[in-house]
Amino acid sequence: YLITRHLNTLARYAQQFSLNHLESPLSLNRPLSNRWEDDELDRVVDAINGMRANLIRDIAARKNAEAALRESEERLQAILDHTSAIIYLKDLEGRYILVNRQHENIFHIPKEDITNLTDYDMLPKTVADKVRANDREVIERRISLQFEEVVPHDDGYHTYISVKFLVYDASGNAYGICGISADITDRIASENELKRVKNYLNNIINSMPSVLVG
Repeated sequence: YLITRHLNTLARYAQQFSLNHLESPLSLNRPLSNRWEDDELDRVVDAINGMRANLIRDIAARKNAEAALRESEERLQAILDHTSAIIYLKDLEGRYILVNRQHENIFHIPKEDITNLTDYDMLPKTVADKVRANDREVIERRISLQFEEVVPHDDGYHTYISVKFLVYDASGNAYGICGISADITDRIASENELKRVKNYLNNIINSMPSVLVG
């Protein structure tokens, strides 16, 4: 009876042990006045309470690390979402991992639903083939490269300058391709209009019968 009642207490404590309820340490109802030194039961209790203390400390450290990581991710996402460029991260097979709000607005796919989709799920095949070929070139050459890519929007095709580069894990292994694409459609239209105006003026000047000197 003197032994098994304490073993039953140990068993009940072990059965109720949970990471969500670590507030109460294990204790046995044993008077110290009748004992001169700790025995095996005391050492078992100390070991279990030591494990409990370590778990409390490890859980607190992990929660702090998770909170810091979550705050860092929220700051990064806020930066990504407030830029006018399209920013995205794909794995080496072309499946999307992360996009910013501008990507959502243009392709009408929430970032929660884009995981594991590829360019073939949102672009015409000919366009997706070109984008994928650019991705493969970055993977093969393992350097940052710049491409001009034309993709469809609701109002027609837009031209982008895309900078793409590999991203690496802590072990130094490439696991994805990050891209930053800036819309240069308006700039190209302005450049074309400027060329048109220059040609128009040149044609007027060259068709005049007078000699002009600037």
